[in-house]
Amino acid sequence: MNDKPKRPRAENFSINEKALLINLAAKYCNILENKRTDHISTKQKNDAWDSITKEFNSNSIVNNNRNKDSLKRLYESKKKEVRKRVADENVEIKKTGGGIPPKIPNDPCQDVLMSIMNKKTLYGLNSPWGGDSSTQGTVDDVPEVICELNLAGPSKPSMMCNQSSWKKYTPVDLKSPLHPALKTASCDNDVVINNLQQTPDLNHNKNNEVLQDNRQPRVQLDVGRRRPMQTVRALTSSDLAKKYNELIDKKLHIANFQETKVKQDIEEGKIRKRLLQLEVLLKRKQLNSLDKKN
Repeated sequence: MNDKPKRPRAENFSINEKALLINLAAKYCNILENKRTDHISTKQKNDAWDSITKEFNSNSIVNNNRNKDSLKRLYESKKKEVRKRVADENVEIKKTGGGIPPKIPNDPCQDVLMSIMNKKTLYGLNSPWGGDSSTQGTVDDVPEVICELNLAGPSKPSMMCNQSSWKKYTPVDLKSPLHPALKTASCDNDVVINNLQQTPDLNHNKNNEVLQDNRQPRVQLDVGRRRPMQTVRALTSSDLAKKYNELIDKKLHIANFQETKVKQDIEEGKIRKRLLQLEVLLKRKQLNSLDKKN
């Protein structure tokens, strides 16, 4: 077996070289971060990396010519570091129990990469449901409405009495004359009673009608939402025979009608044929007579 030659190891990238590469990649971020993988977009990405390689080698302080593959590997590794940093921050934020917060190193290259990278690959998709939602649901405060029912009807001020005055009442006070307001109320009650006594027949007739209505059997209506069941009665052998005979009679009648119709058509055809033959003979005779005259 032929061993493949080992690739010569280049020097490590310095901080300035990393910053230069990230700044150059930011110029072509619209092409490099494009998610399309068709022929045109792939060619545009290769051309962009060729341009980045030329600019990087021309602007680099260190006299190390970097190739395109090494620059691409560095760019992808820096993107992985940014994703890992964001994931670690999310884990540390969700931790409980207090303690000293972790010390996150400040890297300007990562900040530039976070600005040009797709946010969905960093933070994921926002979910409005469940515990992954960024904003938890809030319940609006509903003002409590208290309805006060006024059950007391309109009352006259003359009929209102103070409850403290009942303590001074004695049995002798029961013999005192009635209040004028009570007298008018008792008179109204007497008038109502007299009116009821004058129309006993109407009330009696109404009561009798109500009793008669109650005595009548009530028909229970089917108010359900289901459709009424259709009862199918099984046909007996005599019914089947009768229907079968009727069907045979109808078919025979139709067959006879069609047969007579065919016969009529045949007769009509023969008559038309005979008429045409006679017309032909008549025309020939007319032609012969004309020839003789000439």
